[in-house]
Amino acid sequence: MEVTDGFELAIDDHVATLTLNRPATRNAVTAAMWRALPGILADLAAEPKVRVLLLTGVGGTFCSGADISEIHELGDNDDDTGLTVVAEHALVTFPKPVIAMIEGYCVGGGCQLALACDLRIAATGARFGVTPAKLGIVYPLSSTRRLAEIAGPPPRSFCSSPPSSSAQNTLCASVSSTRCARLRTCASGSTAWRPRWPAGPG
Repeated sequence: MEVTDGFELAIDDHVATLTLNRPATRNAVTAAMWRALPGILADLAAEPKVRVLLLTGVGGTFCSGADISEIHELGDNDDDTGLTVVAEHALVTFPKPVIAMIEGYCVGGGCQLALACDLRIAATGARFGVTPAKLGIVYPLSSTRRLAEIAGPPPRSFCSSPPSSSAQNTLCASVSSTRCARLRTCASGSTAWRPRWPAGPG
């Protein structure tokens, strides 16, 4: 199963692990990676061996957001055609449980990815922030709605202040009853697993 540069994919027993692997940019997601994600997910959805998907990042960082050097390639976040919104939708509608394993920074587009997962597990010291407003970028409506549904109405400063660990409990504790059922159904019969954080570069 081929994946785009910037991703690493491994399948161990019934667990697939998709890793963001751009440590030099704290795993910033390029336009090519956003574009490729729906296809990767479609392949994993069709793979009967895979029952659970883990999404994580290398180097002690989950994701620092979209690669702003390619921001002009991402499209318009105001509708459903932007690359980040299409990728987010593919993650939300993925038919198997998706668990975000979060270390370090989870910012901007990183939060967008994490919020689209069924469950979020954060290491101690993980830091969250939705900061596109600092760059004059409108955060996608679908992502904003999902953030409010999961974490509740955020304080005004959440979208402009530096990333912090204060949102960790709310962002990482919420999962719907429908998705809980999906987790139980798809994970049943899998070999027991525990979170394994990816190694740093080298």
